[in-house]
Amino acid sequence: MEFALLYGGVVFYDVPTEILMRRFLREYGLLLIIGAALYFLPTIIVAIRGANNGCAIFLTNFFVGWTLIGWIVALVWALASAKRG
Repeated sequence: MEFALLYGGVVFYDVPTEILMRRFLREYGLLLIIGAALYFLPTIIVAIRGANNGCAIFLTNFFVGWTLIGWIVALVWALASAKRG
């Protein structure tokens, strides 16, 4: 499949999808990784601490974390959770 690519005010037609994906990942890959790490920060904290309720915090973070309140709840829960053992 091929698309049009707008680059510097010039439109290039019939640009292969592979080239578009490589360019997107090269320009935005690090931003996507940092964004995902910040979004899953409560889950990362629970994994490092080894808390008992890690699965519940992950599910809360995954399904409700897109709301700011859900993310804050997951973060506070992760920081307040008891360590395993």
